[in-house]
Amino acid sequence: MSDTSTFGGTVTDASTIEQPSKDAPSVTSQKSKKSAKNSNDNVMAKFNLRHTFGSSTFVHDSVHSYVSLVGDKDINDRVVFKVGRQACIYDPENGRQQFLTGRPKNTTNIYHIAISTNNRYISVCESNRWDKGAQGHAQASVYSLTTFSRQKPIYHNCAGQFICSAFTGDAKYLATLNDGPEYQVIVWQWEKERVYKSITLQAKPTKVCISPTHFQITVSGPQYLKCWALGSDGTLRVSSLLSSSKENENFVDHRWLSQTENL
Repeated sequence: MSDTSTFGGTVTDASTIEQPSKDAPSVTSQKSKKSAKNSNDNVMAKFNLRHTFGSSTFVHDSVHSYVSLVGDKDINDRVVFKVGRQACIYDPENGRQQFLTGRPKNTTNIYHIAISTNNRYISVCESNRWDKGAQGHAQASVYSLTTFSRQKPIYHNCAGQFICSAFTGDAKYLATLNDGPEYQVIVWQWEKERVYKSITLQAKPTKVCISPTHFQITVSGPQYLKCWALGSDGTLRVSSLLSSSKENENFVDHRWLSQTENL
């Protein structure tokens, strides 16, 4: 049995090689051609994020903490903060860092992070990069705090970005706040990626919160603090939390106290 080789001759057995004449054409085997072709191909490498240094800050809620249940009995604290375009979940006991998976490739920045009251989900308000001519939109993602995988994306066609978000107490709804030019609070049934309610604001807002015990949405900003409560007929009714003389304050931040009705 014979086979071609890179020597240009014919291999007749394991020890005898017939050398080609000067006029004989050089013959290259298919295996050698494939090897030469592969050597010119681009080598693709995949890098996994294992550790980060430092952190980035938001206007609001730069650092979060929550309790993680490991197994049936072990309870560990976790700290969550932004690092570049990622969210780092840090275990202060052993120094281990974990990161969200399934991040959108077009993400350029993170504006805000919110954690649900039951410590099961994390919402990430993101900015994104679009091709020229493509219509951009506001974007947020909900991730599991158990697997750190992306559960649902949320998109809305508006000129601004989502700059803040908040879960309801049962984590079934998510409120997002966009930064204009038309300022809105949009309440999502996020598991269905569907808009449930929307509120148009008359001032520039900076923070949205939701009561952990009732469906009450509060929004604050410069000279602005309002509350919307869900009525029995399914409509959101607005109310003022302060007297008119105090509404001209510059409200930098606000928060509902856990498991209470106090703001």
